[in-house]
Amino acid sequence: MNILAIDTSMQATSCALLQVTDKTTTLLAANYLNVALTHSETSQVLAENCLQAAQLTLKDIDYFVAVNGPGSFTGLRIGVTLVKTWAYSQNKPCIAVSSLSTLAAAVMDLPEDTCLIPCLDARNERVYLQVEVAGKIVIPAQATAFASIKEQLQVKLPQTVKKIKFISTGKPEWADKYAATFQPEFTAVNWQITELSAVQAAKVAALQIQEQRAKLLPYNELVPNYLALSQAERQRQLKK
Repeated sequence: MNILAIDTSMQATSCALLQVTDKTTTLLAANYLNVALTHSETSQVLAENCLQAAQLTLKDIDYFVAVNGPGSFTGLRIGVTLVKTWAYSQNKPCIAVSSLSTLAAAVMDLPEDTCLIPCLDARNERVYLQVEVAGKIVIPAQATAFASIKEQLQVKLPQTVKKIKFISTGKPEWADKYAATFQPEFTAVNWQITELSAVQAAKVAALQIQEQRAKLLPYNELVPNYLALSQAERQRQLKK
């Protein structure tokens, strides 16, 4: 099977083409661009370049994958719309992959005493996050104040978990002032910085398909998952 994935959830745009058989997973082509261009200017071009490099067309794609959030509101709409268009034109299913799950997939072999928190800066000392222990989500994706994380962890985590590993596209400059607040309950708080990648999203989708837990969506059911109201929506609510 062939999987075409795109990520426009943050500033960069990336696209990946993955071929999966019963025995192998092969990255056929990938493109990544982080320049002063909009997602609408780059996403279609990157996808066309991937297909051309692999000598394939949209007709050869079995699953279309979008990183559907959380992230940039405008970026998410562009990526999701593009994938919906591909899926509609080829009558093929879509798969939505969370940006947080995409980040988490970059971490392998985490010790049992450590929880993993993929997170993204949501501004004003808030973050989008989910919490995982041993590969299982124990706190679902949400937008929350960074200051409230410890309280949630104390309620939801097993007592054997004493360390925290954040993985993100960047460490917020204000994060260090909260470091001491996790003690003494948690003995170590570490950050891993990485990039969101359509390659990783395609691999997440491939694993879901292989394990028969992928949610295959018709094009009209693929939507962004913002986890928060846009600024315009917040302002409208304040005026009511």
